[in-house]
Amino acid sequence: MDRALAACALACALWCAAGGEEERRSGWLRAPTLPSRAQRLEAPRLTSYADFLRAASDKAGVADVRIGPDAIGYTVRGERRQCTPLPSGTPWALVELLGRSKVDFAAASPSGAARGTAGAPTVDLLALASLLAPAVFLAAALAAEWLKHRRSKGFIGRRGGDPRPARGTPGFGFSAVAGLEGATAELGEMIEMLVSPDKFERLGIRPARGVLLVGPPGTGKTLLARAVAADAGVRFFARAAPEFHAPWVGEGARNVRELFARARDARARMPAVIFIDEIDALGVERGGSLLSGASHREYDATLTQLLTCMDGALAPAGAPTAPGERVLVIAATNRYEVLDRALTRPGRFDRVIQLRLPGARARERILRLHCERVHAPIDADLGAVARRARGMSGAQLAALTNEAAVRALRRGGDEARIGEDDFTAALEAVRRPAADRAPAYE
Repeated sequence: MDRALAACALACALWCAAGGEEERRSGWLRAPTLPSRAQRLEAPRLTSYADFLRAASDKAGVADVRIGPDAIGYTVRGERRQCTPLPSGTPWALVELLGRSKVDFAAASPSGAARGTAGAPTVDLLALASLLAPAVFLAAALAAEWLKHRRSKGFIGRRGGDPRPARGTPGFGFSAVAGLEGATAELGEMIEMLVSPDKFERLGIRPARGVLLVGPPGTGKTLLARAVAADAGVRFFARAAPEFHAPWVGEGARNVRELFARARDARARMPAVIFIDEIDALGVERGGSLLSGASHREYDATLTQLLTCMDGALAPAGAPTAPGERVLVIAATNRYEVLDRALTRPGRFDRVIQLRLPGARARERILRLHCERVHAPIDADLGAVARRARGMSGAQLAALTNEAAVRALRRGGDEARIGEDDFTAALEAVRRPAADRAPAYE
């Protein structure tokens, strides 16, 4: 976007510079001028050529003479006059007469004389085009950039991105999540508040509006959201926080409004869950951003809109009655410390679920879960492998199992069995930095 604007500005500067240089060289390029209102409304008085000669000879206040090929425009005591037709040879004889009478004169444009407005300011179409062309070019470049942005977001043909409910992976739910039993239990309670709020409301318990999943990368934040989509039986809207931002003023806030408006739909038969991944890209503390100017204000406006929607300002007054009006927001971040305090206060994200790196027992359960998905016999002590995999996240344990299966396949083909040696080699490979794991070819 910045490159496109810079290119347009440079093109405009070059165009204007070229036009100014041409004007200095030839003298014919001038800024367009339009007739005044009085000139447009007042038509010149028509006279004969003899009257003009008599007035010029007597020096009767003749001024501002404009000589055209078919007419002569002049002013007598503030009154604009025009004489036509002219006898042949008029210009040369007239020049001698005006010279003797010491009357200032100039040539009028042929089009102005033909229209009967000799001497009136005229519009230079070429100069006007030279001024409009850069603006047209800039508008075309901005339109092309806008269309490119909308296509990249998948917005063409769908107003505002049309956030639609995502579907969970068939057969994937909380039963497919291992090592996060505490988080799944708490999240399941939140979903129960959303789906069956009556028993909570009878006790005066206000249903939660938001759940914040906090933890290092790879600890299962997005995994839990996918499990919610599959098991909860609710409408599920998933968006990444950077998708809300846009280079156009007000579009980020509009994207937030439209997402919540579609989620909070009274016509729907079931509640909705909104999942916002990497919310730190949207909810960074105001005033602490490195951005400045319009970009900073746009980020603040998008965050303010999110706070307003989570407060329920767009929802009907009182407790919602229709299931489609009940919305739970689940967000994930690994940078809790940078979030705005207005976003993390109770009433918006009522629950904060901390996800830490799994312990030895949790790692063993995660390994067993992933090994069940590998269609090969396991000849290894997964408890020992889990103890050796200290400090690994759930995503790394999944990569460990996959790498061990790949090494067993290389070694034994379709009848391969995954053994201790395969897990040992896979542990070394997964622990190495990504740059060191990449093979080097000469």
